[in-house]
Amino acid sequence: MGNALEIFCDVSREKVRPYVPEELRFEVFHSLHNLSHPGIRATKRLTQDRFIWSSMLKDIAKWTRCCIPCQRFGPLPPSDGFTFLLTCIDRYTRWPEVIPVSDFSAEAVAKSFIANWISCFGVPAIITTDQGGQFQSRLIYSLKQMLGIQRIRTTSYHPSSNGMVERLHRTLKQAIRCHDTK
Repeated sequence: MGNALEIFCDVSREKVRPYVPEELRFEVFHSLHNLSHPGIRATKRLTQDRFIWSSMLKDIAKWTRCCIPCQRFGPLPPSDGFTFLLTCIDRYTRWPEVIPVSDFSAEAVAKSFIANWISCFGVPAIITTDQGGQFQSRLIYSLKQMLGIQRIRTTSYHPSSNGMVERLHRTLKQAIRCHDTK
């Protein structure tokens, strides 16, 4: 029993949080932060929900600011010929789907939507789209009519009117940007 390990926990909240010794703090930060390289605030929230230590907020701010992948900016190279992503979210379940497409023409969008969303989840009653040209085409209009889909268009230059998708875009961009493409 000489090698017994004592674990101290904070029980002041609904969720029990173990106290992290100094030698393991960076490892805990690294494990959580490297999931998708969220910013300082999100990393603090992720860590505070699960663990506790005295200098946590200061440590996380310092380590996040020094994270090399988080500092990188610039366009991403195409992947297997795909340069665009079609994003769809079920508003009821909040289930997201991200579909790679080689071009953002109405035909490519329609084919991808049918093959990757409708074939898996069925025909939606309502779709919400932005004012992009590919969604204004005759093809999309005909598809919508044929399948009995009602379409809602978001307000131009007002991305928050489709906030759920815009939040997915922000998270997705951050996660993609921070992972090596080599």
